[in-house]
Amino acid sequence: MSPTALVATADSKEVTSVFLSDGTSVNDNRNLCKARRAGSVFALAAGYVKLGTFNALDEIDRQYREGDSVETLATRLRTNLPGRLNPILNSANDATGRKLEKEFAGNDLLQIALFAVEDGRPALHVFSFQAVPGADSQMGITTREMRCPGDCRNGSMAFFLGVHDAIDVYLAEHPSTAVEPTIANAQLLAGLEYSSRPDVVGGPASIVRADSTGISIEQAGVCSAADIGSPFGGRPVVITDKFPATAPTLAELDRRIDAVPNITCHETAARHSQHGAQIKSDSFDADVSIAEGHEVYSAIYRNGKNYDRISAIPGAWAEGELSSMLRVTRQGIMHHRADMATRVGPGGVEEFGVTFRVMADEDAWTLTVNSQIYPVTFDGTAWFSSSTGDIAEIDWRSLNLSVPSSTGIAQIEWTTLFGDTQVSGQHFVVPVQADYRVIYQDRIGRTDWTETHFTNFRRFGALSTIDFESF
Repeated sequence: MSPTALVATADSKEVTSVFLSDGTSVNDNRNLCKARRAGSVFALAAGYVKLGTFNALDEIDRQYREGDSVETLATRLRTNLPGRLNPILNSANDATGRKLEKEFAGNDLLQIALFAVEDGRPALHVFSFQAVPGADSQMGITTREMRCPGDCRNGSMAFFLGVHDAIDVYLAEHPSTAVEPTIANAQLLAGLEYSSRPDVVGGPASIVRADSTGISIEQAGVCSAADIGSPFGGRPVVITDKFPATAPTLAELDRRIDAVPNITCHETAARHSQHGAQIKSDSFDADVSIAEGHEVYSAIYRNGKNYDRISAIPGAWAEGELSSMLRVTRQGIMHHRADMATRVGPGGVEEFGVTFRVMADEDAWTLTVNSQIYPVTFDGTAWFSSSTGDIAEIDWRSLNLSVPSSTGIAQIEWTTLFGDTQVSGQHFVVPVQADYRVIYQDRIGRTDWTETHFTNFRRFGALSTIDFESF
């Protein structure tokens, strides 16, 4: 935050541990809103937000009184929250055979940030509740606090709740990022933890901004209107559909887009059509290069016949994996609301994903049937390696496909996988495999799919296009 603005973000991944009577535990996770509006005060929580019957965000609601300032509510929480939390903490500790006290030793049990706009400026109060050894073998709770204005040098400060090891490493090299309260910086720093700690950080993110105009919700995440509804000091909550992705994600897509114009490769596509138990198959080959940002196909060969353009080949096929899919994905992430996801990818590799939706009226993805072109609304996900940041996969899935019922088509799906290759002694991450599927209505019972492999990557010197214009 700065003296005039504050930007806060929170993930939504909740990891739940159920301790069984035999001393073992079962873990699960789901998405949970970690934000709450209490009157004109906004709250974020991290750590053990829920413990037994205790819910920190619900407790903030109970403690709030109409007209409370940040400091008034903070004083009430400082006085009442430890007494509410302490007996539940000790009961949970006893139920787990006192395992929790070892886990909590030296660590924060719960962290809460309260903020509002007061006198035209953001006001912030941060609590850290820590479990410590108490009397009679019981656990006690101590409280640490910081506030702005007050504890912030020059009115600027960054506070990180929950895990922030990757953020600390980054800020050691880029300290100014911490005190420039922009949406992009908040996304950048949060993205580092999404990437490095997918075991505890994940789910759609909530992003909030506070300045002289009030508090606005830049991204709601999984939070509902009941969690973060308006008004905030007379200003309605603003939920924007535009959520640019983190800078490293866009930079990685830019690297892949910039690399392919200087590369050509060979494409081999195996096509299959299954209708009931019968499967028909064929294949075609082509060379692919990039001109003015689009794929150019040459040397197209199928079943002993040469074709001058790939669109002349009958059946199901897709074009655009080398460059077009990357460009559309980048634009989809940049100009639409995007959410974060995590998964374990092929080979047990931890990956984080950026999901987005593109509408049909943007003509970003089209389906051609009998020479008729149908724009497609689709959900996309770009998956990246959590360890290297390299792109691993792009998935597109049509949503509520609008085509004539006579086509029988219910859905189309397109997936491109990326891998390492060496081109002229240099390292590149390029598309290596793609799968395009056309799924028909249940009454038809048919699926067409194309499995494409890209090989023999090589550089070319230049590819010229000549436009003739009359004067």
